[in-house]
This record gives sequence, C-alpha cells and structure tokens, in this order.
Amino acid sequence: MYARVAVAVLAMPGVAVAAPRIAITAGSCPSRDAMIFALAQVVPTASIVPTGALLDGGDPIAAIAVSDDGPSYQVQVGTTARTFFDPTGRCEERADKAAVVVALALEPPQFAAPVSRPEPPAAVVEPRAPAAPAGPAAPSRSGVEVWFEAGGATEWSRRPEADTLSMNEVNARLAVERGHFGLALGAAWSGWISGDGFHYEQLVERDPIELLARVRQGLGPVAVVLDVGPAVVIQRSYRSTRATEAELDVRADARLELRSRWGYGVYAAVTAAYTPHPLGADPFDTSAMLPTHWIGAGAGLMLQVR
Repeated sequence: MYARVAVAVLAMPGVAVAAPRIAITAGSCPSRDAMIFALAQVVPTASIVPTGALLDGGDPIAAIAVSDDGPSYQVQVGTTARTFFDPTGRCEERADKAAVVVALALEPPQFAAPVSRPEPPAAVVEPRAPAAPAGPAAPSRSGVEVWFEAGGATEWSRRPEADTLSMNEVNARLAVERGHFGLALGAAWSGWISGDGFHYEQLVERDPIELLARVRQGLGPVAVVLDVGPAVVIQRSYRSTRATEAELDVRADARLELRSRWGYGVYAAVTAAYTPHPLGADPFDTSAMLPTHWIGAGAGLMLQVR
C-alpha cells in the first residue's frame, strides 16, 4: 500500500525523478533484499550499489540504513532518521513504509501553486433553536452473564410446641442472567437442626436442591435481587431409626448485591421457605413433626465466570 502511494506521488506532473545511486544496509526485519525489492517499486530508476561503493568516487551515492530494534525500526537517509513502532514485526510492511520514506527524501514532490479563485458569496443560514439537552442514558445490561455464588446462612422456625429451631448451612448457586432476568440452580449442605426442647436435637438435617427464577434491578454496581422457585429437600434423620426422605418446598430470598467491574462481588440475603407437607423428625413418631415455615439470613461472595 505504501509503495503504491509513493509511486502515485512521484509520478505526478511537474516532479522530476532522477536516477539516484543508493547504498543500502539493513537488519533482519526488514532485510536488505526486502528493501531492494520495495525501493524498485517506488524508485524504479534507482540503481543499488554495494555499500563499499561509498568509498569510491563518481556520482553521489545516497546512504540508506534501516535498523531493526525489535518492536521498532529506524530509517536513516543521510543524516536524517525517523523511527517507527511496529510491535507485531510485519517485515514486508516495514520495507514498504521505509521505501516510501526514502523515496520522499530523495525526490520530494513539488506541487504547482494553486490558482486563486474568487470565493462564492456566503450562504445565509437560518439560526436554529438549540436542541434540548439529552437526559442521562438508562443503564443497559446486554448479553448473557454467568455468576458463581457461595456463602452461608442460618434459618430459624418455631414448632407448635413453641420451641425455636435453627440450622446452619453452606450454599452455592450458579446463576445465568440476561438483562434483568435469570435462572439460578443451587444446593445447600446444612448442619444438624438444633433447638430448645427439641427432642431430636442434632439428629435431623435438611439439604435443599433448588431451581429459582431471578429478577434483578440495579443501579450501577448495586442491585436488588429476588429469587423464587421450588426446591427438593433431602431430609436425613438419625434417632430411633435412620431414614432419608424427600419433600417439596417453595423457597425465596431477597438480596442486596454489590458487584465490581472486575467480575466479583458480595451479597447479603433474607431467606424464606414454605413446606406444605413437612416431614417428621422421626418417621415413626408423629409428635415430632417439623414446622412448615422457615426464615433466615445469609451472606456470601460472587464470581463472574462468563
């Protein structure tokens, strides 16, 4: 491209192109052969002489030196030098650009003085009313984002017998979001249920596996998130007998998130769960039924994986 531009400039009318004698020294990128080929395209009348001819007599010789400095290269014509940056090391393009610099240095183009023409009368422009200032652009969320979330929570409930139950859990979720909506697949690993007066203290655990629909409304890095959906709860009890049962819950949580532009964040959540048909702590003891409602609070970390 650079060679074609130089040929077009040097071939313009009124430009006298002599037949210069050129001695070239070059490094590896571009090489001396690449420079000779590129110069032949832009200065076809030039004759390339060995570098040793600089010591001989005769017609003047233009000394050209092209040095390769890795991410940059320098073109020197006589005592004038120019440095170009090319971190990708495109040797052919370097040779073309260096040949253009040499051609313009040896035969600078001469342009005829422009002919002065009378200026046309200025057109009358009707003044326009200033446009109303545009309001702030609404924040947009485009594309699909995938977040991994991990944290902990504590849930509480009260049984009809008026004792308070609690359990601690570690949970993890994988959320796929697009715009303000998304889906979250999660699971939790809980400890034993404990409580004042609970006959089966430390002998029952509940591990939910949940699929939640997500609605997210944010302003910058801060957002309010609502997750709602069903969950299959695996309940294990160890007392008079060992049993593993499953029940269906409806779970929801409201969260306050803080996400950074580097792809990580934190959240705090208030959780709730409703069990239409709760299981008992002991399958053979109907007096030890677990409650239908649980509430809790939790917090955790977030990491964007896509």
